[in-house]
Amino acid sequence: MPKKCDPKKLLSLYNESTTEKIVKSGLRVWKMPDGGELQESIKIGDSRKVAIAIVTKHRTSVSNIWIAECLGMEHNQPVKRLCHQGKAE
Repeated sequence: MPKKCDPKKLLSLYNESTTEKIVKSGLRVWKMPDGGELQESIKIGDSRKVAIAIVTKHRTSVSNIWIAECLGMEHNQPVKRLCHQGKAE
């Protein structure tokens, strides 16, 4: 008998995978460093990070915390605020 798949877990895995692809593509396009170098060398409110965060929020349902960690934005409040400001601009 096949195991039941938890739809929430599948959605979570899909969103994380999709988000990783979006972030990696954005970093590659703008020739930005990946990993720890991203947090150390590029400021939290960098417009490129904000653009990646906005696309990620629009196309997936990952949390602001996940996006913040992925983009080296320290915590989720900058993500929420900067995404809101970026959409207004």
